[in-house]
Amino acid sequence: MVGIVIVSHSKMLAEGVKELANQMSQNKVAVITAGGLEDTSSPIGTDPFKIKDAIEALSDSNGILVLMDIGSAVMNAELALDLVDERLKHKTLLCEAPLVEGAIAAVAQAMTGADIEAVANEAKHSLLGKQTLLKPVEEQVETDAFTDVVGKEIKITVPNQLGLHARPSVKLIELVNKFDVTATVSTKNKPFVAADSISQVSTLGAKKGDILTFRVKGKQADDLEIALKGFVKQNFGDPVNTIIPQSNKKVSKHVNNKLAGIGVSNGIAIGHAKLLKNMVVNVKKEKAENTLLEISKLKMAIEAVLNNIIDLQQKTMALYGKEDAEIFDFHIFMLNDSKTLDKVEQIINNDCLCAEYAWYTVFSDLENKYLEMEDAYLKERAADIVEIRNKVISDIQRDSKNDIILTEPAILVVDEIGPAQTLSLDTDKVLGIISMHGGETSHATILARSLGIPAITAVGKAISDIKENDMLAMNGSTGDIVLKSENPKKINVLILEKEKEDRVIKERFIKAKQPAISNDGVEFKILANVSSPKEAKLAFVNGAEGIGLYRTEFLFMNRESAPSEEEQYSVYKQLCENMKGLPITIRTLDIGGDKHIPYMGIGEENNPFLGLRGIRYCLQNIPLFKTQLRALCRISAAYQIKIMYPMVGIVEEVLSANKILREVQNDLKKQNIPFDKNMQVGIMVEVPSVLFLIPQLAKEINFLSIGTNDLTQYLLALDRENTNVSKYFSALHPAVLSAVQTVIKLAKENNLEVSLCGELARNQNATKLLSRIGLRNFSMSSPAIPDIKEVIRNLSINKDTMNSSVNEYFTTLGDVKSSFSS
Repeated sequence: MVGIVIVSHSKMLAEGVKELANQMSQNKVAVITAGGLEDTSSPIGTDPFKIKDAIEALSDSNGILVLMDIGSAVMNAELALDLVDERLKHKTLLCEAPLVEGAIAAVAQAMTGADIEAVANEAKHSLLGKQTLLKPVEEQVETDAFTDVVGKEIKITVPNQLGLHARPSVKLIELVNKFDVTATVSTKNKPFVAADSISQVSTLGAKKGDILTFRVKGKQADDLEIALKGFVKQNFGDPVNTIIPQSNKKVSKHVNNKLAGIGVSNGIAIGHAKLLKNMVVNVKKEKAENTLLEISKLKMAIEAVLNNIIDLQQKTMALYGKEDAEIFDFHIFMLNDSKTLDKVEQIINNDCLCAEYAWYTVFSDLENKYLEMEDAYLKERAADIVEIRNKVISDIQRDSKNDIILTEPAILVVDEIGPAQTLSLDTDKVLGIISMHGGETSHATILARSLGIPAITAVGKAISDIKENDMLAMNGSTGDIVLKSENPKKINVLILEKEKEDRVIKERFIKAKQPAISNDGVEFKILANVSSPKEAKLAFVNGAEGIGLYRTEFLFMNRESAPSEEEQYSVYKQLCENMKGLPITIRTLDIGGDKHIPYMGIGEENNPFLGLRGIRYCLQNIPLFKTQLRALCRISAAYQIKIMYPMVGIVEEVLSANKILREVQNDLKKQNIPFDKNMQVGIMVEVPSVLFLIPQLAKEINFLSIGTNDLTQYLLALDRENTNVSKYFSALHPAVLSAVQTVIKLAKENNLEVSLCGELARNQNATKLLSRIGLRNFSMSSPAIPDIKEVIRNLSINKDTMNSSVNEYFTTLGDVKSSFSS
């Protein structure tokens, strides 16, 4: 926590300010005074050595903010700063804020755990509340009115199917904030709003085809224009094929006593109802005795909720992948939106109202703006606003009634559910979800599908027909809801449908789990490429015989710092459990190139694809590398784990990485922490130089995995992200296939296991060719596994032609290249 030093010519004044500050912070923030002189005949003045002692007394703080009164106080504080050691000097900040108001505001902000810059900023703006209260009303209105920017005008057309919804709004704000500009934006003759405020941008309601007009002022206005046009080309970050909410579906209670809603997550569920209809928080319009204390309570609650949401996002990224994790970007930006917070603070200060009522007022107004939108998809974002609103209020009130806790399996019946609540559900207990409000593309619905929970939404007021503990059945595909008390026959029909559904899944699973053996008896191993434990679960269902590539970099993305050893261990354990003990190859951190993680500190590079990538980065950041290796070694004690190094280009990289691995293992041994001493180590074959080093590398590793995506890029000198040359990019180029054949041949000669994990592995047109040149281990995205297995089962492998030339099999297969490209 940041500590505060009070410097004043008067010792009594300094102590009085400290007393006020301590009352505000309830003595939770360290405040040290350096007031007056020790000379009793002339006690008024400041002493640099006394200020130095005060700073040193706060040496354990995360930062030290020094507030001063007039005249020589500033000069002596600067002198004191020169007297302390460099470590303290770097974390100490002299602040020009007013002494009394600044100290009170600073401790209020420091209580939230904010860094020194945020604490100083709060102190500097501490007079705003007083200025607002003392200003004439007409001046307040003029000050509060939004002032548009006069500058360069930029127009872009909204390209994506769902328009400017939450996710592109977040991405747009991130983009604007990258440039040194002041920008406003408008659409359809609406008033211009700040282009860096999520609460303002997200309510524009721009649809596909609408024109967004930006007014931009600043030295990087031209750069922003280029970036905005690029953002349009990227379809505002949305997939090209997107689910559109079917707002024309009507919800009613049918004459045959069947309840109906919109089926949004497939599956049949049968069980007892658990009603949770108390999702609305109770807020009273109460006067605030101390507005500064109310603002402090509000900021502490926002900080707590923000940390919780960030944790949820990181968990979502690790378990379910990037797309689901991005759902929480909107929540994070909304909680960080300074203009929204300013509105809430104005209500607290101007009307002397409690924090929760002010917060409720602003967010309820925002909710109504979303509900009034014509676009069904944008309307569904209102649920996110409600969840953010309720979470902060619940934290202020220390109320946990919005937590969903089930003691036994049940179908959850709610008025509305948010994404954070959905993610917190115990999937072993929640059989299904029925909600009064919601839609097909709400964030909660998206997560329900990821969790595999059947869900029906938009049931409307008819949901009141469902009573606590009612026996019911629901079909998430059709939207049907059946109460046993009203229609026992239909319940029995759905039970039979559920049994049939389970049988189909079981049969599909059994077939997918059967080995891939050609009709002349050659056995293949079909593995999966995954980025999260969720994908591993799907891979197991699709018949993967293990994981050939787990991309750990996704665990490091969309966050402010690297995951801890324990967090990594937990995710790797979930991954292994989802694969039911099958072998798993885990690639160590592979960043750089097109995978940029800001906190990793990789600077601008002229050619990032040839720069600090993969194993090169890890070898320059050994503590981070060791943390990952420790987690991997620990998990190897209970599961079949292989470690794979990415982007290896020279033997020395493997020697260095293995040396670090041995150091980690020796440390674990000293701590009596178990690990697999025989854990296998391998490398990705992506850099062409490896083709000439396999005999030497074979002395240090156990296996090779061919990554045809990067191997093609480096072998053909083609940037696969460059649209000018991407048409020439093909993993079926004779040079690439010859390289693959060489790797397979050399691996066999040097007793190394070899697999192929690039996109080529999932190409059915290339399966026969790859099998004929000796490839027996394929690793691919799991949905392709059943089809590839079926292709292999219909092949006859002529062992005598296993080493035939690539050109011969091009002739045999016909124009494989054109088939692959199409």
